[in-house]
Amino acid sequence: MISATPALISLSLYILIWDKLPFWGNWFNYALDKCPTWMQTLYEQWRCPFCVGFWLAGFVHLTVGLWTVGELETYPILSGWPTFALYIFLDCLSCATLVYVGNLIVSVLLSSTIRGHEIKTDYMRAASADREREST
Repeated sequence: MISATPALISLSLYILIWDKLPFWGNWFNYALDKCPTWMQTLYEQWRCPFCVGFWLAGFVHLTVGLWTVGELETYPILSGWPTFALYIFLDCLSCATLVYVGNLIVSVLLSSTIRGHEIKTDYMRAASADREREST
């Protein structure tokens, strides 16, 4: 069974950190400017939702203990820690795939919503301009 919870948490963190915080005032950008240069470079170059989703999934798994693929949690650890590490790696890949697909869905929904709003705004402006011309 696949759980969407780790993917939703990871996608939410991705959207918050890379899409929202840079535009919510100057405090985040100020804090980012105070970080070491390697961290700034990592933040600027690390935009791929799949890659970020993989590492966020690992973070979510290790801190909260959530699994994307529940069957991996219940498999017996036959070979010790290497098998367990493989299970976590596969789980993070699964979660990253869901984060990537989720990001694509959110992007498509947002772009079509924004485009619809722009079309409506243009129509309302044109209708208002037509009324003004008719009244004069």
